[in-house]
Amino acid sequence: MSQSNTRKTSRALLAARVGAVLLTTGVGAASFALSFVALRDLAVKAHVAADLAWLWPLIIDGTILLATLGVVVLAAFPEHRRDRRYFWCVLGCSAAVSIVANTLHAIVPADQPLNAWLTGFIGGVAPVSLLATTHGLVILTR
Repeated sequence: MSQSNTRKTSRALLAARVGAVLLTTGVGAASFALSFVALRDLAVKAHVAADLAWLWPLIIDGTILLATLGVVVLAAFPEHRRDRRYFWCVLGCSAAVSIVANTLHAIVPADQPLNAWLTGFIGGVAPVSLLATTHGLVILTR
């Protein structure tokens, strides 16, 4: 390959990467904002105090972010396969909670209360996330 073609390829690759970062940032910010509102509203319906309900979406998304970091950071260390599996499990469970909660917010009418089991499940997310993220921190700092 000539030097001119190599430069063109490098510029094209850089442009694609910059575009991907900008698009991902935009989609991520928009998705976070919409999901945040839905999860906060669902937390209020589940009897979380309105002034604290904003914490529930942060707990879910924070757990997703930590698990993603764990998967990415440990990918360079084949000997940490078991720890990567832990982070993949946390990531999958956290993403499922987020998707199911956003879906419930969309289908449960605003004036309809949540059933007791669903309210209990929402209440249980915070302590489970605390356990998962604390253990994740221990894995990443040892």
